[in-house]
Amino acid sequence: MEGLGASLSTPELICIALSGFGCDATPVEVDVEVTLGDINLKMPTWDEFKGVGDNMDKFKALNMEINIFKLKNVIGLPPTMVDAFLESPAKDPASLAITFLSVMLNYDNNHNAEDPPRQKLMDEFKHLIQFCC
Repeated sequence: MEGLGASLSTPELICIALSGFGCDATPVEVDVEVTLGDINLKMPTWDEFKGVGDNMDKFKALNMEINIFKLKNVIGLPPTMVDAFLESPAKDPASLAITFLSVMLNYDNNHNAEDPPRQKLMDEFKHLIQFCC
């Protein structure tokens, strides 16, 4: 999402997002005061998430009462995670969390030896898995 405005010609800030990909993406105006909201989720620690691996039963059994995660009700996805979301056969939160975790680990392992090293998806986007809870 990007902001437009807050200038002399357009004093109000207008937030927009793109729906779709490439040249066919449609700009959508987002009413931040109505659309975006704060939410608080109870969830496990990050170490517990990492211990789940690709085990769906372990993910569903995680203790959700440990931490309070404060976020907005929308989340931006980097391109690698957009691909993972679109290609995932199941869209339920637990399946998506396991898919995202797997993709992040694979990406980080495959790009670890680059010079200069890239930022690790696991470090930068672990909130994405927490968002799935």
